Amino acid sequence: MTDDGRSNAQTFLSQIRDHYTQQLILFIADQRRNSPRGQSEVKIELEPGSPIFHSLACADFVRNEGAPEVVEFEPDRILGFDPISTTLGNADLNIERLRWDDVVIDHNGSLDAEQVLGRWFEKWFDPDDRRYLAGSELGNVIHSLAVEPGRLRIDFGSAAPDAFWEILDLLEKAGATQLSVSSSAVEA
Repeated sequence: MTDDGRSNAQTFLSQIRDHYTQQLILFIADQRRNSPRGQSEVKIELEPGSPIFHSLACADFVRNEGAPEVVEFEPDRILGFDPISTTLGNADLNIERLRWDDVVIDHNGSLDAEQVLGRWFEKWFDPDDRRYLAGSELGNVIHSLAVEPGRLRIDFGSAAPDAFWEILDLLEKAGATQLSVSSSAVEA
């Protein structure tokens, strides 16, 4: 991808992410009105053997007016666009649909998930809250990563667009020559 193309793609991706996070912020504000003791972007440990990487996920909101209750956000609006085809290093990159909280990346690479994705996950999930900033509306973290043979499923949550580009770069550097980005959800 040329520098100009990367800049245009970064602007496009920022629009997709911002459209999603603006709705997420409104959702969190609404949840806080109904559950003042609740918290947004709460990291939770899942059952061992979960298909989610390291069995860690980040709930959109947890109500805490008695027994904790996880509340997941479903955006009302998704930005549509024409499919995009380009290259990224040695890989052909196709982006058909992009829903920030439901990104599916199909790839033809063979990878050791821990070796290739471990540091990326540590940075963008931030399990130890090293990047936590008190008073920030959002934590700039992914909410989940599921690894399957030839496929990643990612809820990018409030993570910056750099998280998206970094994971594509990692897959390309791990030998993927075909990268296809879509969503598992079917929009009306």
